[in-house]
Amino acid sequence: MQSLVFLIAVLFSLLSSAFGNKVIFINKDSVPRTICWYPGAVPGSDPAHPIYFPKIPGTYVPAFGHGESPGIVHGGSYMFKSIYLGGDCSNMNNVEGEFTFNGHEGKTWFNLSAVKSYERGLGDQHSQIHFFRVAAGLYPQAGCSSFPCDNLYKFHNDDTHTLNTEQSELTAIICNGSCNAD
Repeated sequence: MQSLVFLIAVLFSLLSSAFGNKVIFINKDSVPRTICWYPGAVPGSDPAHPIYFPKIPGTYVPAFGHGESPGIVHGGSYMFKSIYLGGDCSNMNNVEGEFTFNGHEGKTWFNLSAVKSYERGLGDQHSQIHFFRVAAGLYPQAGCSSFPCDNLYKFHNDDTHTLNTEQSELTAIICNGSCNAD
């Protein structure tokens, strides 16, 4: 069973560009960023020995510019965070974006999470992802212009902040300090 799940994941990764699932990053400040990616486990894989979705290399987002993920596999589940160019992807201070394309009911599910930062008492971080939303509009949208706010996860099992859409493209807004969503 485990090898069948792996084979299916590999086939989907080869066809990922055909699905059009992607995240667009908009950097609203003068500091270039790298997006660090963390693949989720493939549904149906053994929890004791999970198989993960394909790795995604860091995505470069220039100052006052745009960056884009490669095509994400059907059902792909990932977390990501924004760091300064040359920074450390193991930094736990940053807000993380989380998503699953073509998930439950065929929808795209997404949210922003500050759980790791809040659990470690690291305080509010302002030079990171502020908004995560559908690409074709402002709503539904997670996040806020300045932290802390109530439109993101701060604690485990806080499912009230998971959003969904029929769309297959999402946008993440990055900035230092407070910024607006457009």
